[in-house]
Amino acid sequence: MTPSGPPPIIGRVRERFVSAAEVGERLGVSPDTVTRWCREGRIPGIKPGRDWRIPASVVEDLLEGRPSRHWSADLARQLLALRGPAHVLCLVPGRAHDARRFAGVLEGLGPSFRRAPEPPRGPVGGILPRTVLLAALRATAEAELELLAEADGAFVLRFVGQDGASLAPQERRVDRLARARGRVVLCLAALGEAPELGALLPFHTHLLLGAVHGRSWLSRSEPPAGAAGAGGA
Repeated sequence: MTPSGPPPIIGRVRERFVSAAEVGERLGVSPDTVTRWCREGRIPGIKPGRDWRIPASVVEDLLEGRPSRHWSADLARQLLALRGPAHVLCLVPGRAHDARRFAGVLEGLGPSFRRAPEPPRGPVGGILPRTVLLAALRATAEAELELLAEADGAFVLRFVGQDGASLAPQERRVDRLARARGRVVLCLAALGEAPELGALLPFHTHLLLGAVHGRSWLSRSEPPAGAAGAGGA
């Protein structure tokens, strides 16, 4: 992709999140109503633990009567602004249909888009053994690393579930690694089922975390020295 115009300035965006109770108090509705809005997708929200958190900017939009920007337009704008070799790791919290919606936007950006395979589903009426799932995720991560080492630039979409009741130790390790690499995980979903995600972060020049409703965020940092396949390496 070689978009016209000056090089983009894509800095770290830090969005403040507030509780459903605070949103309800400001809007004059009950916290249960705000929670229902989040579940129904009427307003963007995340659930890193037991309680929903809502971007503060969304509350301001509602108070001012401004419609929130639809995520797809914002996502496409940010990605089309990228220049040169760029390896973008896209984290999509939600469910499989959410990942497919993101894939539809990215596929329209051209052949640089590469999609990582989704983890296998369990058999009907049963649960896929954890060892099998982890082995599949590890193989997927290894394939993604090979792709990045060979490509001049690529988008890799990784589907991340959002069913965890609390942040597991693995998720905290990923968060610390992301921050140490200069990346900002603005909405850390349940990453406990993706143990190899931490190994993928150093190989990307950008980390994108999006939500199906509301805004998407793109953080940028210089790749660490010696990161194979990263832009500029």
